[in-house]
Amino acid sequence: MFFVSCAAVPARRPTVIISERREINERAAVGQARVFAAPSPHNRLAGARAWLAIAKALVEEPSGAYRAALRGVTELGTDYAKAVVRDHTIEDEWFAKQDFEQRKDEGAAELMIGVLDHRIKMYRRRYEAEVE
Repeated sequence: MFFVSCAAVPARRPTVIISERREINERAAVGQARVFAAPSPHNRLAGARAWLAIAKALVEEPSGAYRAALRGVTELGTDYAKAVVRDHTIEDEWFAKQDFEQRKDEGAAELMIGVLDHRIKMYRRRYEAEVE
């Protein structure tokens, strides 16, 4: 008898860099995501990263930072975390919106930037086989 064993060779996946530009209040940023398939549904990750960069650049203008981070949260959408993850960002997003309505812009901006940053990280973990 003759047996042949072949080790599985991982297929090389195509890599695509997606860039998305966002701007608000004369601030602009480009967010990027490296994806391992084309075409990709992950443009929203690149867009959210651009909004995060803008929000961080606007920390001296808290209301603009809050709005930029909120746009990033909206663009990233709700499909960002694995089902088994406890997502505390939902409460933080609610508190940020309450702070903003009460004109506590600094606290609102800080919370919303944290929400967006954390959701981007959860998104990356959820889709780690597809995106960087």
